[in-house]
Amino acid sequence: MKIAHLLNFSSGLYYPIKEDIVFVIPEPYATTYNQNEDVHERFFNVLKGPYPAIPLQFEPGTDFTYGWSSDILDFIVEKLSGKTLEVYCQENMSGPLGLTTSFYLTPEIKEKLIPLTYGNQQTGSFEPWAEQMKLIQMDPGKA
Repeated sequence: MKIAHLLNFSSGLYYPIKEDIVFVIPEPYATTYNQNEDVHERFFNVLKGPYPAIPLQFEPGTDFTYGWSSDILDFIVEKLSGKTLEVYCQENMSGPLGLTTSFYLTPEIKEKLIPLTYGNQQTGSFEPWAEQMKLIQMDPGKA
């Protein structure tokens, strides 16, 4: 398996989906990790399950499927850089480019934004969150 296979989801790594279940959080994401253990090793062990290696759906480079490829790429970046993926991306991608968001709001869209609110459980009132991005109000009747 090559990095290119991970980048274009032709690695053979796949999300095991059971047809009778609408949505289940995959076990590697739902597993509890201890602070003192190597989370990468634990993740791979959960993926392997009872098998000697991580099962592949097909020979790398021969097909396409969404799966664990992006997770594995994340781990490679973290291991090689010694940083979390978030820190690495901030320092090497979004920071140097001056990106503070991954999308662009046109003036027309900005006019349609509403403040994000939450309920105060003590008073029962709704109060705006400080420093929060506004959400676009969606009216299903006008969609």
